[in-house]
Amino acid sequence: MLVTGFGPFPGVPVNPSEAIVARLGTVVGARLVRRRLETTWDGLPVLDGLLASVRVAVHVGVAPRSQRLRIETTAVDGRDRAPDADGRLPDAAADRPGAVRRSRAVASPLVAAARRAGVPAAVSGDAGRYLCNALYFRSLTAARGATRPHLAVFVHVPPPALQHGRRLGDLTAAVAAVIAALLVQTRPPRPKPRASRQPKSRSRAL
Repeated sequence: MLVTGFGPFPGVPVNPSEAIVARLGTVVGARLVRRRLETTWDGLPVLDGLLASVRVAVHVGVAPRSQRLRIETTAVDGRDRAPDADGRLPDAAADRPGAVRRSRAVASPLVAAARRAGVPAAVSGDAGRYLCNALYFRSLTAARGATRPHLAVFVHVPPPALQHGRRLGDLTAAVAAVIAALLVQTRPPRPKPRASRQPKSRSRAL
């Protein structure tokens, strides 16, 4: 399983997503491949090589104004003209919203897992128009052509300061719970046991 976090970008000098990915412990049933991605438009193609060797991807990013963890379900092929960590803008042709990609993962169990870990969480259908959305669109596009169950999920975390006193460790535990819940969705369904046929007993009328 690939797990990615982002580095800093304008307005966010310390990105909690990279710290969360670095702090993730062992998740039963998963071999985590952790990667810190540069928050740059030109760095997005790096993701393609990472996705080629995994079947499940969990991307973690920060939503600076959010007060809860968000499981993103949708990404669009459109970008705001916002500078990246290098001060560069995306291609002007990307301004116009285009195709839409939706995750195959069922979001509600992932939200429930984060809440059980003690962090407020919700389903979100808007990953924004910045690098989080662009990366998610790229990942979901790759997942469409992969053998099922290839799943990609984006988890937006709030800055720890907006989590009402919760610390980075709480957000890390919630992301770990989301990963564990996502693994359940990758397992093939168990075959239903076949009912054994019992011979019918004949009753004699008296």
